[in-house]
Amino acid sequence: MDKIVVSETEQIAMELLSLTPLLNRIIAYELNKSEQDETTIVQLRVLSHLVEEPITMSDLAKRRRVSLQASSEHVQGLVERGWVERVADKHDRRRFLLHITEAGRLQFEDVRHQLIMSLVPTLENLTEDDSMQIRQSIASLRQVLLQHPID
Repeated sequence: MDKIVVSETEQIAMELLSLTPLLNRIIAYELNKSEQDETTIVQLRVLSHLVEEPITMSDLAKRRRVSLQASSEHVQGLVERGWVERVADKHDRRRFLLHITEAGRLQFEDVRHQLIMSLVPTLENLTEDDSMQIRQSIASLRQVLLQHPID
């Protein structure tokens, strides 16, 4: 039986992909145990796109890799909560841009802070050297991932 040889780069990719579901489960768990107004992981992801800049529904659907209908349903819930508003594009009145409201920005920042603080006790178990290596690795990883074509 032949042994499969995996390159170092493939190993890194496999490790990253294995961490994603774990991190998603932790986020979902923390969101579900929150005593505040429930925010879902989908709502958090939509808000994270809008915190960067106003975008169209079509652009949001493309970025999230979901149908226009699914994107519209996600946004409608956020509009009903007062976290997102649809604003006519001043350059093209036929288009609407999705803007995060101040309430939406505060909700996003609050939930993000809660998630960060929920991870702190676990991450405090890292040694100082491990912590520094992870921070450096994350910075490098962010830099290369930003180069990946996602359109």
